Amino acid sequence: MNYLLVNASATGYYGLRQDGELTESAAPGDNFLAQVCQAWEREACRAQSETTSVVNARPGVVLGHEGALKLMLMPYYFFAGSPLGSGKQWLSWVHIRDLTRMPRLIIETAGIKSPINLTAPEPAQMSAVAREIGLALNIKVHFPTSGRVQPNH
Repeated sequence: MNYLLVNASATGYYGLRQDGELTESAAPGDNFLAQVCQAWEREACRAQSETTSVVNARPGVVLGHEGALKLMLMPYYFFAGSPLGSGKQWLSWVHIRDLTRMPRLIIETAGIKSPINLTAPEPAQMSAVAREIGLALNIKVHFPTSGRVQPNH
């Protein structure tokens, strides 16, 4: 009997990157999240054997009412929605409906090789995500959020 372990990690495996295409063959990052993903995948791969295959699935940020989108929308309801930081950061994302279909696809695809990225075909920059959320909610997006607290003088 053959077994299949589908291990969910994250695209955080690649760490913080600038522009440039990332594929499953890209080197791992070196920040905390990347290190956690690497350790998680390393442990899952210990199950690899003659009878057990391991597939490391790396989903992007999950969008949909059940995913991160619900939290991302909150500031917009208070008219404070904006891109974070410069807005140039890339967001590799996947819709919850697509993500829930992926285990079946992995099971039914004979010989699938690990790892696999579970993301939409095209990432989006945070400024575009903020703009689209604003358009969908009919709320103007005003200014980027730097995430830096300025001291009071």
